[in-house]
Amino acid sequence: MTDHRPRLWLIDYAGHPFTSELARHLHGAERSVRYSFLESHANPRGDLESGSTEGPELRPIDLGRTFAAHDPIRRTIDEIQFGWRLARMAFRWIRRGDDVVCCQVPVISALMLLAATRCKRASFTLWLQDIQSGIAALSAGRGVAAVLRLLESRLVAWAPHVICISDEFAAEARSLGRTGSITVLPNWAPLERIDPGDRSNPWSKQHEVDDGRTRIVYSGTLGSKHRGPELAELFERLLQRPEVEVIVVAGGAGVADLEARTSLRDDERFHLLPLQPLADLEHVLASADVLVVSLADEATEACVPSKVLSYLCSQRPVMALMNPVNPSAQMILRVDAGVVVQSVDAAAQAMEHLVENEAERARLGANGRRYAEQEFAADRVTRRFLGALRNDAELPTS
Repeated sequence: MTDHRPRLWLIDYAGHPFTSELARHLHGAERSVRYSFLESHANPRGDLESGSTEGPELRPIDLGRTFAAHDPIRRTIDEIQFGWRLARMAFRWIRRGDDVVCCQVPVISALMLLAATRCKRASFTLWLQDIQSGIAALSAGRGVAAVLRLLESRLVAWAPHVICISDEFAAEARSLGRTGSITVLPNWAPLERIDPGDRSNPWSKQHEVDDGRTRIVYSGTLGSKHRGPELAELFERLLQRPEVEVIVVAGGAGVADLEARTSLRDDERFHLLPLQPLADLEHVLASADVLVVSLADEATEACVPSKVLSYLCSQRPVMALMNPVNPSAQMILRVDAGVVVQSVDAAAQAMEHLVENEAERARLGANGRRYAEQEFAADRVTRRFLGALRNDAELPTS
């Protein structure tokens, strides 16, 4: 039997939890959803099973090797191959009038997908999660960043519709040459997957962390934009207090900055673990007394750390080492869910205050959870996303 439901293809390069959960909620009697991601980068974190008749159609893309994120030449080859796979899938699957949503897909790959989508006369939406040329400027050099900015400006200008995650990103899209429609849709976290829990839980017991100490936790990607050396210094200073324990659950280039510190490696109160399955995320976050997020000043306008949103769901206070003008920092301050500082000295002082003040930790954590419950409910975010596709989504309230 021919499926006549409207179709939506959501491609999220990294397979984030909130996009895979969104695909699950969008799929149903009113529309058919296909969800794709780069398999060698990450697996989808939501309730998706390939071949399921009840959930969205899962179509991961496998390049047969790890995506070369930090080698400009190899990355270009990988982007072209990834784009070719996407374009080929577009020609085979999408129909005229289908919705194609491109989220965090590398710029060259996204341009190839845009061209294929135009040929099929489908609707194309660029969901702008990062300013990729801005991030490239941190590590790839000015020449590579300049070329990438030129390509990214073409993508942002040519996309029929652009969704930005903040007003600041919308302004950046304009600076890239965007003259068409932009809808602002703030990100969210999978609220139903992250319940506030007991700090002593199966995950904390499995990893033998001490229930009697105050736990400082960093969870998520730790890349070149996340101030690895400064985090290492901060953790060294915090571990000077005997009642403190530090847990880092991370993957990425910045992990090497922590591994290189002998003082951290040799301290039994420092735990460095790889990224954990989604099923364990709520327990990882619940095990914390304070959660840490960081971002380099140079990435302030190019990146909005999504881990902050998961942190809010966990009902734990956030200590943010980042520029206060970043949208995530602004949200933490607006909601009163933590503290935002720019230097290691200030971070150490703020953390000492939180370590010594359990009531303050509880107050900040409760504020964050209350905000998450208001803003991240599945029916609300699904409604707002569909509004964004129609170009009439609510603008964020400040």
